[in-house]
Formats: sequence, C-alpha cells, structure tokens
Amino acid sequence: MKKILTTISLLLFVTIAVALEYKPGKKIPAKEGVVGLLLILSGKTIEHVFKPNLSACLKSKRTATRQMDSNGKSERVQFKCKILVADLEEDSQTKYGLRITKIISGD
Repeated sequence: MKKILTTISLLLFVTIAVALEYKPGKKIPAKEGVVGLLLILSGKTIEHVFKPNLSACLKSKRTATRQMDSNGKSERVQFKCKILVADLEEDSQTKYGLRITKIISGD
C-alpha cells in the first residue's frame, strides 16, 4: 500500500512540475516603443522587464527603489524606465503576457 501511494504521489508531482514548466510563445522581432524597466548594477544592465506603459514602469520603479532603500543596498543598484527597441515573446506566465528577450537599442 505504501509503494502505491508513493508511486501515485511521485506521478502527481511530476505532472504538476511539467505543467508549470516555461513554454516559449510566439516571437515578436524588433518592436519599437517598448517600455522596459531596467535593473542596472555597477553600470551594467543585468535584467529587463516589459511594462505596458510608462506609468506602470514608474510605479514599479518606485516600489523597487523603496524596497532597496529599506534594505540599505541602494548605492550600487539603479532602476531605469526606458523606451526601447526590443525583441518580445508571448509568455502566459507573466503579468502582462509579454517578455523582453533581447534589447536591440535604447539601452
């Protein structure tokens, strides 16, 4: 009985893990006017996040900056909202349904 329960729980776990796996969507190459929130560490861009408009980007920037200030780590980290030319990809796991895959210009 224990073996059966163990096998069933293992199969259930594997099924859930496969369902949550990232699956890339349709690619949108070189789109102009993409708003992105950039995380800059020591002068180098290390992360970029798609935002639907400048207002949403500034709100996220304000929240992230306040969080960094409360941790005392704000001296090396910068957040910037920029309008970019970037490659996008549809992604159902993100809030706005799009992900920046590559920044072409505007960095």
